[in-house]
Amino acid sequence: MYSSCRKVGEHVMSTKVSFDVNGLGYIDPENGTHTFDIDSNLGHRFKIIDGLAQDIYHGVSDEEVKRMDHVQAQQERQEKIANGEQVEALPPLNFEGEI
Repeated sequence: MYSSCRKVGEHVMSTKVSFDVNGLGYIDPENGTHTFDIDSNLGHRFKIIDGLAQDIYHGVSDEEVKRMDHVQAQQERQEKIANGEQVEALPPLNFEGEI
């Protein structure tokens, strides 16, 4: 099942994705084995789950994916700090290219 975030009549570019042996996606505009109805530069959002190619972020924009990933990283960092681990600061969000 492919996810889409477009509204009726709105044009959205498609993204061609291929998958590695672990089922992790990468953007492959020339030879992509799967096409998703979303414009994305983030290969990590696509995975093979139970034999199906999926957008694990359910069609949200790349900016929203980056925000969600950043929140997750902040939570993981706080857990490490709470456990007494030394951690580096997170880089700021970057909306000009991939994280």
